[in-house]
Amino acid sequence: MRARGGEESIAALCRREGIAESLYYNWSKEFLKAGKKRLAGDTARAGAGCDAQYLFATDVLGSHQGHYPRHAKRYRDFKSEYARLQDERIAAFREYAKDVRSGAFPESRHKVTMDAAELDAFLREID
Repeated sequence: MRARGGEESIAALCRREGIAESLYYNWSKEFLKAGKKRLAGDTARAGAGCDAQYLFATDVLGSHQGHYPRHAKRYRDFKSEYARLQDERIAAFREYAKDVRSGAFPESRHKVTMDAAELDAFLREID
């Protein structure tokens, strides 16, 4: 959770805990999937002045276009936030592609190299 909150970079957290970043991302994906599953669907709640009121996560979060039921109340505007995030995704990938084309990425600090002795040992093993 520290990495998600921005207190520590994911790379630093993984180094400290001795796990691969890919494992962190797999766990993160599973965690988010489980959370979404628990929050998804409808939840029946008693509303003021009626016996039962059905609220859906998408209604409460305001995450879709089109009709919102009369009985639903939007507490957030996730639809606009999703659109903003999509614009950020596109901008990030454009910047990445530009850096790759220009040779600005990857820099030497982004490359992981193998020790020459390790490579020699590997090649001897497969011969």
